[in-house]
Amino acid sequence: MYVDPDLVRRKVDRELSEYLALADHFRARGVWLLEYQFPHLLFAFVAKATKPPLVMFGAMMDFSNYDIEPPSIRFVDPLTRRALKRSELPPFVRQDSNGQVHQLVVAWSPDDERPFMCLQGVREYHDNPGHSGDSWFRHRSSGAGKLVRLLDFLGRYGSEPILSQSFAIQVVPNGQFSISIPS
Repeated sequence: MYVDPDLVRRKVDRELSEYLALADHFRARGVWLLEYQFPHLLFAFVAKATKPPLVMFGAMMDFSNYDIEPPSIRFVDPLTRRALKRSELPPFVRQDSNGQVHQLVVAWSPDDERPFMCLQGVREYHDNPGHSGDSWFRHRSSGAGKLVRLLDFLGRYGSEPILSQSFAIQVVPNGQFSISIPS
């Protein structure tokens, strides 16, 4: 970290305070804070409309050097912190006023299939060569990298659109079982 850690901690604590003031709101939407270990926050995103509710993905947020740099977001398994592949994420969609569904936000490197949030205010967006003309400093004061904005976006387009999940459990006589999830 090249920015004074005490300064970064104060800024991250301010972001966390804004989240905590809305924690019940986010929890009801399926956004759960699992861990805070400065400068990292780990969140789980739950599809609350499914019965039972299902954890869809985790997001590890890194606020190192905040706000000289925007926060970094990695999609992870919230239990193991293992980085997720593109195929392991929900589709991140939005529906427009005409009923058209659009995939958005998540991009990936063709080399490793590692998804990243392609959104102003996220480090991976601003570090991507395709966005070299869109400096973080142009968006920094607009709230683009604020924790509550990023959580709202991840929930709204990542876990909240998931309305159902199908799977079957088969129990065989020797006590083993298998679960199949149609793709």
